[in-house]
Amino acid sequence: MRNFINLFISVSGGGIAPITIIFALFQKKTEEGKKRGRMAILIGLGLALIISILIYFVPAIEAFSNDISEIWIGSLLHTFVLLIILLLSLIGIFLDLRKNGYQLKTILLWGVFILVSFSLIMHLTFSRVLSSMNSQSYYFERLDLDQLWEHSTGYGQSIAIIDSGITDEAKELFYYNIVDVYNAFDSGKDVTDEDESAHGTQMASIIVGYGESDVHGIAPSAELVIIKAFEGYDSQTSGETLSTAIDYAILQEVDIISMSFGSYQVNDDLEQAIERAMALDIVVVAATGDHGHRDSLFPARMDGVVSVRARDHDGNFWRDSNLGENDIMSMYGVDIRALTFENEYIEMTGTSHATALASGYIALIRDYHYQESGVQLSNDEVLDILIALDSNLETDVDFLLPFQK
Repeated sequence: MRNFINLFISVSGGGIAPITIIFALFQKKTEEGKKRGRMAILIGLGLALIISILIYFVPAIEAFSNDISEIWIGSLLHTFVLLIILLLSLIGIFLDLRKNGYQLKTILLWGVFILVSFSLIMHLTFSRVLSSMNSQSYYFERLDLDQLWEHSTGYGQSIAIIDSGITDEAKELFYYNIVDVYNAFDSGKDVTDEDESAHGTQMASIIVGYGESDVHGIAPSAELVIIKAFEGYDSQTSGETLSTAIDYAILQEVDIISMSFGSYQVNDDLEQAIERAMALDIVVVAATGDHGHRDSLFPARMDGVVSVRARDHDGNFWRDSNLGENDIMSMYGVDIRALTFENEYIEMTGTSHATALASGYIALIRDYHYQESGVQLSNDEVLDILIALDSNLETDVDFLLPFQK
């Protein structure tokens, strides 16, 4: 329900209601004029309600709306239209005050008050966004995330997160990102995250978070398939359950599979499922482990899997990160901000979090190259790009390199 209300506010506030309100303000102060003004507002809000219902309940219209938003929001034309609406609103208010006998001095004071209030609201809004970004600034800055987002926000890429599920609050929050859920234990749709720290929820928010509790994701426009294969992060699960999870991700034709788990024991069922996924050019991303050993966990050490080590604030290897001889990349994994229960934030450290960031980063790369060429990068091509970063050797990595023509 909250998602629908937010959608309705966005649609009405985005232009329909303001335009009808401006029209109402220009009506003569006769009974007929007031009646037309009220009707204009009701018609505008009614249109906003109908459009919101269509977007909310019709997948094809929702997809079209997302396409338009991707092109429109943040563009120069978008900013220009907002300024025009603001200007017309001010003109309408001034004329309305003038018609009602207010002196020019009073109108000017009202104008100054409105402009100052608007500026203050904008300042507070941007300050909140900037302060929340600054809370994660060390790795956002090192990733050059503001510049990465000029190339891609992950739109069109789907990521299957095989983990402990997702909390109901986060599931509602990421309604537009989550395209499917699956419980690998019973083939059902209950993916409630019951891990003591909501591990699966953390992974989802690291990828697609967009500001709740000051948690911002690396690929906020990516689609998620949430697959529950663990009751809790430290709980045991079977290779059969994990292979079922991967086969479901394959069935959903995801682009990336993110696996923030590992074991020192190889499981044949899981290995074969991963090979099936990679044969279809699904990029499989896995954590090397948090035990500080000179050996990466399975499945990260499999050939063709993107094995992810963790880096600290300075770009050095995190002291507890496992290091395998053939690891593909390193990603920041220390003091990573994520959502936990009731959408509260938590700061955690580990190769799990580095793996989620890496999965989102790969979504940016694949989306960007698809936009440029119209062809999806193969798994081998993604591996070559990541290896070329030299992130296992360099402390100061140029994460913009894959986005340079």
